[in-house]
Amino acid sequence: MTNLRWLLIIALTFGVAVAGGVGCDNQPPETAHRVIMEDDDDDAETEAPVEEEAAEPAESVADTMEETVETPEEVLEEVTEAVEEAVEDITAEEQTFLIEPNPESFIQFTGYQALKSQEGFFNVFEGEITVEGDDLTTTQVNLTIDMDSLFTRTRMLTNVLKDEDFFHVAEYPEATFVSSRFEAGDGEDEYTMHGALTMRGVERRLGIPVIMRLDDAGLYLESELVIDRYNWGIEKDGYLDEAINEEVLINFEILAEPQS
Repeated sequence: MTNLRWLLIIALTFGVAVAGGVGCDNQPPETAHRVIMEDDDDDAETEAPVEEEAAEPAESVADTMEETVETPEEVLEEVTEAVEEAVEDITAEEQTFLIEPNPESFIQFTGYQALKSQEGFFNVFEGEITVEGDDLTTTQVNLTIDMDSLFTRTRMLTNVLKDEDFFHVAEYPEATFVSSRFEAGDGEDEYTMHGALTMRGVERRLGIPVIMRLDDAGLYLESELVIDRYNWGIEKDGYLDEAINEEVLINFEILAEPQS
């Protein structure tokens, strides 16, 4: 009796489905690929739509849970990556160092006359150096020199150099250097510092070879270069200027200490 009842139920269900049109192919499925007709030729053949393959049965809840639950190793790996990214962000922050006279810093120049040389120094200079993280090619230097702080071993020479025929300190009390970019060199700690040096109101762009390194004490810069003083109008008419070599040796060491 039970089997007969089930057969009646199935037969009735099938009959309703047929009468209601369920399962008829009079319209293509919405998911079917449409064939784009290239022309309106009546003789052109129309291809039948291609139906997509039947979707695979959904995964069980257990399978889904197995894929989404992370193992301890995967969690540790994600935490490690997050910490490394945070450290990179910290080290990429801009660092600031102050240029001030200290026992480790000096700016010196040497002029040559006949068979002897004369050395001079600038006692007062200040500025700022910034670096993004530990990448020294991102270094930016701003330096200001107090030209009235110039001194030599003799008062007479000091006064001559401050006069209008040379540095003209009364009219141009400051010299400045502003870097534009740094290039890494071939050797360890070797760089080229590009920038503009302004003296006596004249700006000239230079590429200065420097030794540069960063440590706990601060940022260290060292260089020795030769410039032509005529490029900045540092000259005097007459025999006195002719007796002095136009090339001047400049060497400096600067330890810029971290800004507190």
